[in-house]
Amino acid sequence: MCSSDLQLAELGRRMLTLLGYAPEVFVRPADALAALREAPARFDAVITDFNMPGMSGVEFVTALREISSSLPVILSSGFMTDTVRQSARALGIQRFIAKPNTMQELGESLHESLAK
Repeated sequence: MCSSDLQLAELGRRMLTLLGYAPEVFVRPADALAALREAPARFDAVITDFNMPGMSGVEFVTALREISSSLPVILSSGFMTDTVRQSARALGIQRFIAKPNTMQELGESLHESLAK
C-alpha cells in the first residue's frame, strides 16, 4: 500500500463526513470484507475503487455479494470502460463515478443509491 492510497481514503472520508455521513474507510479490500462479514447490517452502502491493492473492484464486489446481495455499491474508477461497466452491472452495481470526482458527484451518487 502506498501513501497515495491512504491520502485518497482520507480525502474520501473527509468528503463523506462533510456530506453528513459516518464513513468507515478501509485501504485494504480484505479489511473491508472482514468488517462486512462481522457486521453486515452496520453498512448502508459501499463505495469502492476499481483498482485496489490485492484485488480489483469487481473481485471485491463478487466477494461482497457472498456477504450481502442487496448492499448498494458505487464503483469509482479513472479508467471506466464498457467492459468494466458490464462486469459491474452483472454484480448489481448501477452507480459509477469517474475519477477525479467532486464532492457533489459523490454525494449525489450515494444519496441516489441509498434512496432505492
